[in-house]
Amino acid sequence: MVKASPGTVIHATLRPQDLIPAFLELLESLDSLQYRKTIDHIKELDPNVIGTACHASGYVPGVDISDDHPWWDSEDSAYFLNETLFEVLQDYAPEGHYFGAHIGDGSDFGFWPFEDDDNDNGE
Repeated sequence: MVKASPGTVIHATLRPQDLIPAFLELLESLDSLQYRKTIDHIKELDPNVIGTACHASGYVPGVDISDDHPWWDSEDSAYFLNETLFEVLQDYAPEGHYFGAHIGDGSDFGFWPFEDDDNDNGE
């Protein structure tokens, strides 16, 4: 399996309108088959918004929704972002890394090394 490179994927935003497209673009670059499975999952969540955040990749060409569309603030959007995408992208983390927000900057999303708890000296 291809592993992602450590570091930032997207920075300085917490908006699902920004995060979901960036994470999907990354997933497509890593594994197009898993990307298509993930897109199929979003279609199951909300078949009326089948192209949500996916138009940039061309998988659903010509389908777009505005930044103020209610889907972005929905439970489906939050679930897709926080449960589906984070879980899927974790599989592509390099050894010793996790996918998520940087410990020092909660708006810096990418692949980060796990903290080394062995240096705590038991304190």
